[in-house]
Amino acid sequence: MDKGFERFGGSNIELALKFWMCRGRVIQVPCARAGYIPITEWPLPAIPEKLKRLAGITKAGDFLFYGGKAEPHTIFSVRNYLRIVRVWFRNHAAKNLFYTEAFGSTKLPSEWAQYEDEMEDDDDWIDAEESGRDRNKCQDFEWFDKHV
Repeated sequence: MDKGFERFGGSNIELALKFWMCRGRVIQVPCARAGYIPITEWPLPAIPEKLKRLAGITKAGDFLFYGGKAEPHTIFSVRNYLRIVRVWFRNHAAKNLFYTEAFGSTKLPSEWAQYEDEMEDDDDWIDAEESGRDRNKCQDFEWFDKHV
């Protein structure tokens, strides 16, 4: 899983894309047990101010997402989604579709664009994600779009 994810949100999407695009397979195991640990606190606990500053959610901007103002937990999730889009969608048309639906434009508003800038500045992360894709012989999103 992407070590740059903050808090929660998006890991299910990333794992599903990795599974399909990197030739994963489903096997049936008799009497297998699976578990899920749900978030037990609701409403979710407050995000510490230090973490908000580190994540950039204290910067100016409306942080609009699907036409509404995103609350802090949503901002963390969307930041993770943007990382998924960067690694797995690349320049596929689905990237522009997601941006248009979620942000109202194919160009990210500045409050969201800070996360793209953060990714571009993180050479270790980009190298690790791309080498993982190459090492696992992952398909591109064009293949996913056509076959899945």
